[in-house]
Amino acid sequence: MKTKACTKCKSVLTTDNFSKNKNSKSGLEYRCKECRRKTGEEYRNKNKEKETIRHAKYHLLNNDKVKTYQKKYREENKEKIKEKDMKYRENNKDKEAIRRIKYYEANIGKYRIQHKKYKSENKEKINIATNKRRAIKRSLPATLTIEQWESSKMYFDNKCAYCGEKLPLEKEHFLAITKSGEFTVDNIIPSCRICNCNKHNKSFFEWYPNHKHYSKQREKKILKYLGYKNNIQQLSIL
Repeated sequence: MKTKACTKCKSVLTTDNFSKNKNSKSGLEYRCKECRRKTGEEYRNKNKEKETIRHAKYHLLNNDKVKTYQKKYREENKEKIKEKDMKYRENNKDKEAIRRIKYYEANIGKYRIQHKKYKSENKEKINIATNKRRAIKRSLPATLTIEQWESSKMYFDNKCAYCGEKLPLEKEHFLAITKSGEFTVDNIIPSCRICNCNKHNKSFFEWYPNHKHYSKQREKKILKYLGYKNNIQQLSIL
């Protein structure tokens, strides 16, 4: 393997440690890549303002060329860039936290629009997440999924399980959360807001028979769905 001596550090290195230079007799740079890198870094540190102007001017005159190069580089070095970004954030946590806060403050209007849009497009997802947090705070199981909730509504024909009206439906705790009611498929049924508020944290077996929309048929359907027999949930004792 061919070697060459660096004119700066005097080290004898293999030719792959030198950049190409058509103007030199050997076709390679006189200094090794590491020495050129260090020299360039020293120069940039001493001439920051000058370098900033030079870079800005170059980007302005070669905008399309720069964008094409940057796009190609990002596509070919995704893992390298990701690793570099992660390392930087890990070593500059305080700096990054300040940067994020400043960016948020400067773009608060944009964030508000995005947040509002997300809320309007993901109502069920947000509602489930909110209910899960409430249950977890009380150390209660919280495993209800959007798919289970949709199946529950379908089982009750997209109507309130209590009154049978086709109104906007809420996730009603059959056994109230204040009485250790879980946020799971075994304890959540669809209910309209009127019935949900009316029931509050009352016992179903005391409240529903006196409800003005009481239906024996709907009562059986609710208890069957939740696995109750003789007022005891069978799933809880399996």
